[in-house]
Amino acid sequence: MESLKLFLVILLTFASSFDAASDPKIPPVTYTCDNYPKICQVKGSVKNHCCEKACVDVKTDLLNCGACGHKCGYGELCCNGDRVSVMTNRKNCGMCGNKCKDKERCCNGKCVNKRTDPLNCGKCGHKCGYGEICCEGHCINVMTDKENCGMCDNKCKNNEMCCNGKCVNKRTDPLNCGKCGQKCGQNESCCKSKCVNLNTDKKHCGGCDKKCKKDDVCEFGMCNYA
Repeated sequence: MESLKLFLVILLTFASSFDAASDPKIPPVTYTCDNYPKICQVKGSVKNHCCEKACVDVKTDLLNCGACGHKCGYGELCCNGDRVSVMTNRKNCGMCGNKCKDKERCCNGKCVNKRTDPLNCGKCGHKCGYGEICCEGHCINVMTDKENCGMCDNKCKNNEMCCNGKCVNKRTDPLNCGKCGQKCGQNESCCKSKCVNLNTDKKHCGGCDKKCKKDDVCEFGMCNYA
């Protein structure tokens, strides 16, 4: 009998508590930080600020950066409580705390050297064209540029020109005689930027600048061949 009474008491207690929880007149107990601010102050927690009923870390939270309601924009991250564009910020390039070197800048979230990067030459997004490389922040065609022939800072001499990335002497080079790509014939040589036949040319008989006399004839590279 005593056990039956005990069972009925437990049953009635459970039923009354269930009714109280489901009764709309009785508000449910909610443990949010707007009601209990100290729950954000738990020892060791970095989310120690209450924003919109939730504990957040205002140093990193994108929706509450530095203060509640301060939202980061497109391309921004919250870095130590500051809204930062990680696409262009040299101290936070691509991510918080990623610092670019002295000669670098931040382009589209990457640290690049604007003096040498062919995709960001001189400034972000400035791409060098076909056959060009970036030299000191300028797009240079190293196939033809005398100051940067074949590579940056490779200067041709005064009597040379840059042909296909090589310094050549246009006065003597049979493959670039007078201008790039001007090839001399099979029996010709390049003398003073002109293709001549050393076997027959009176002004260059047997060699450049070897002149025959006025009435002489150049044959087989010799004057007055007999």
